[in-house]
Amino acid sequence: MSNSLLRGRPLHYRFDDEGNVVPCRNIIEWSIWSETHDRRVELTVIGNINISTVLLTHDHNYWGEGPPILFETMVWITVPDSGHNYGREWLDGQQRYSTIEEARQGHALLVEAVKERMAADFILEAYDADNEP
Repeated sequence: MSNSLLRGRPLHYRFDDEGNVVPCRNIIEWSIWSETHDRRVELTVIGNINISTVLLTHDHNYWGEGPPILFETMVWITVPDSGHNYGREWLDGQQRYSTIEEARQGHALLVEAVKERMAADFILEAYDADNEP
């Protein structure tokens, strides 16, 4: 069975032993690999904020024009005992990429953006505390 979904290019991907992204030959290969391997490229935890970049394992470029979209970075806050969403509150921090190089660079940019936002919030909170009546 083809791995192309009639799109003319592979649909499912995995990492090879050297960490390169390669197309899967079929859905069985993809399924076995997905169950036995880690898709994570980067994970940065800053306090209760998590920035995670993963290999999506299937092409998210559903229109088929341009390169495959294979990586995603998401940002979320861990919320203890929230009782919903597996203890996560998703933030407005999702980016998708075609290459592992773009994914690593995008991950680093989101980490810096989170740090800058945290610093700005800290400064504003300190300013507000100093200026309360």
